[in-house]
Amino acid sequence: MKRDRKENIKLLALALILLLGIGFAAIATQLKIEGTLDVAKTSWNVHLENVNITPGSVTANPAPTTDDENKNTTEIAYSMSFNKPGDFYEFTVDMVNSGTIDAMVDSVSNLLYENNGTTLKTLPAYLDSKVTYADGITIEQNHYLKVNTTEKIKVRVEFKKDISISDLPSSSSDTMKFIFKADYKQADEYAEDRPLPPEWTLPAGKTATTLSVGDEICLIDDPTQCFNFIKYDGTNNEDVVMLSKYNLKVGEIYDSSWNKTGEYTSADTGYGKQSSDAKGYISGASSFNGTAAFSATNYWSNGSSLKPEYGTNGTSSPADVYDPVNYKTEPDFSTTCDSTHCFKTPGYSVAYYVENYKTILTGYGATIKEARLLKYSEATDSSIGCSGSSCPTTGDSAFITNTSFWLGSAYINGYVWNVYPDGFFDNDTFRGNAVGVRPVIVISKSDL
Repeated sequence: MKRDRKENIKLLALALILLLGIGFAAIATQLKIEGTLDVAKTSWNVHLENVNITPGSVTANPAPTTDDENKNTTEIAYSMSFNKPGDFYEFTVDMVNSGTIDAMVDSVSNLLYENNGTTLKTLPAYLDSKVTYADGITIEQNHYLKVNTTEKIKVRVEFKKDISISDLPSSSSDTMKFIFKADYKQADEYAEDRPLPPEWTLPAGKTATTLSVGDEICLIDDPTQCFNFIKYDGTNNEDVVMLSKYNLKVGEIYDSSWNKTGEYTSADTGYGKQSSDAKGYISGASSFNGTAAFSATNYWSNGSSLKPEYGTNGTSSPADVYDPVNYKTEPDFSTTCDSTHCFKTPGYSVAYYVENYKTILTGYGATIKEARLLKYSEATDSSIGCSGSSCPTTGDSAFITNTSFWLGSAYINGYVWNVYPDGFFDNDTFRGNAVGVRPVIVISKSDL
């Protein structure tokens, strides 16, 4: 009986093994993997094309050329000679990625050769060779050149103007051969976008940290929009405060007899931007363009003194009353005119034009931390120097008298400070029609 039980156990174990085997076999037969692998057609094509010589360059022979038809140029050779300091040769060329693989900069060079281009030669002290992007940004290793994109590169060789006599060539100039080459490789995890070009141009030799009162700073994308440096501001002097060079092309137009002849509208070219024609009142001029009342109401007064929000305990003067939050409604020139102006918009003030100008500048890509009007304290600071009844008409701070314009500070209840081109520093009723809108903007030093 015991033997039969053992045999049964053996048979049971064998049956279990068989069942397990069948079970695994069944699972294995049901497992099915399907799929397709498509390898797209790829190509590497990073090349140079579209050479353009900068006017004023000396003659090159041979001149730089590219094979634009076959799109296979990867380096450019050119030769020229210089006769005197200040001579230069400059061209731009497109670096194009028309392949299917993202690329990045490996190295870029513009080297001088001798012996018909076979031997590398050290660049003489009197020469300068520079390769940048066309907007002046330095080309650095690992900058992206993504598929279907183009970067314009500028190549320049110059006979330096500021050079010591000992560094000048001792013999007549030889023809110099340069070879420009930009090597790119497949982009990897180290690839990075290149920096964006600056939005502003600075005076020659100046940086964001070395500006002086009166220095002119202009938008790159619209060189007609310029500003004069006033001061550094902020906790760590991280802000740059600038006054626009001219008034905005907004407001009304009067003849020399103070008859209104029109107003600027959004249909006018350059409306809302700075314009050298919109200078407000100019003594002896036949017309006064771009004037605007400071506001439609004396909103900073409670009837007998300043409201607390515009002055310490409502009694201090001058008080900064520029208010872009509560008073920035567009004026309505179509309403009935009073003795000075043709608008009846209770919430109107020149803040409307300033805020609109801030939007215009932002549209160029500029980052504007603040836009407002010049304060009385800034006009009378020693850096500008308005005092008593006059402002400078000569010297570094003479920019203050380029135009007739409102400050953002009230003299007393119904009067606001203003500046005139003849140097007159005065105040006028908030409904005055002689001066225009000249914004102050504040940007970060890091944006210059």
